[in-house]
Amino acid sequence: MRNSPTDINQKHPIILPGPKSCQITTLLLRHYHDRTHHQGRGITINELRANGLWILGCSKAVSNLNYHCLTCRRLRSRAQEQNMADLPTDRVDPCPPFTYCGVDYFGPFLVEEGRRELKRYDVIFTCLTCKAVHMEIANTLDTDSFINALRRFLSVRGPIRQLRSDRCTNFIGAERALREAVSELHENRIAQFLLKEGCDYFTFKMNVSSASHMGGAVYG
Repeated sequence: MRNSPTDINQKHPIILPGPKSCQITTLLLRHYHDRTHHQGRGITINELRANGLWILGCSKAVSNLNYHCLTCRRLRSRAQEQNMADLPTDRVDPCPPFTYCGVDYFGPFLVEEGRRELKRYDVIFTCLTCKAVHMEIANTLDTDSFINALRRFLSVRGPIRQLRSDRCTNFIGAERALREAVSELHENRIAQFLLKEGCDYFTFKMNVSSASHMGGAVYG
């Protein structure tokens, strides 16, 4: 190789022992491995030899370095597969829109009333089957305001079968108020009559605490 026109570093490389017997070899391997931006074994070996270094057992040493490199293991690891649970009944039941609904608040928005600026909130009702959206305005966050918005929603969209919500205080208050009003009457008899007539008798279903994602729909 003395008469070869190649670079002198490639004709007469520096021969180094394996990384097990020389700490300098380990440092050089890490240096050129970082210079190649954590490429594979072949590119790292080519970079070493292009810079005039010949390491004994280089192929095995570079493979061992790639195996213990955290960046390489993260970049070359298998893609994780998500385990998805079965969808609930209210997401897959073929039924008219807004039969199964989710409800949530977003806002507030500032509106002008005369010379005053007031806060108003938007109540969004989402169909859990087809993702249709209906929105109403609530004056406050209290229970009475939500019940009024719910009545307007039912008068436009018709009867629903189930309403799913987070455990907000206004939703809990509305659920309690409706439950107490029904409990004063003959619940089973009234339920059968309302269902027969197609009226707006429905049940509240609240998500588990600190698990709003269980609603299965993006509300607001």
